[in-house]
Amino acid sequence: MPKKPEPTNVLTLTIAPTLVPTAYREVTESRVLKVKLSPKELEENTQELARSVNDIQRIEEEKKSSASRYKAEIEEKQARQGRLSQLIQDGWDERGVKCHWHFECSGKDADGNLIYHPEMKALVRSDTGEVVETKSMSETDFENKELALTDKKTGDNDDGAIDEGE
Repeated sequence: MPKKPEPTNVLTLTIAPTLVPTAYREVTESRVLKVKLSPKELEENTQELARSVNDIQRIEEEKKSSASRYKAEIEEKQARQGRLSQLIQDGWDERGVKCHWHFECSGKDADGNLIYHPEMKALVRSDTGEVVETKSMSETDFENKELALTDKKTGDNDDGAIDEGE
């Protein structure tokens, strides 16, 4: 068989496919990324930080003041509560009660009558008539008795009331 002649000077061409532009809508998104602060932003943030430090100190002082005020108020209420509890539990309270000394008296009998004793005196509650204390009369008590008797004889009514706060 006869041989085929070999082509000479053949040019081989390869054609690339052409890109056809297509229409897409624009798609955007937002991301958190580092952005350098401007000098103005740095100054504003510095001032806000300083205000914040001062505000926190002021608020903490107010809190302490308020806490101590509330603490004192609570303690006052607790003390009063304790006092009331004690009064209720005991059923009595100590108060100032007007009393009178009865001279030449050693107390009261079962019927409530004063018992005569020439050298004693008895302190008696004005509200209940209960004898609070008995003790020997002092020299001053005897002198006052003599003055009172003299006043009665002369008619001098100086009231002669003597407060014996012994």
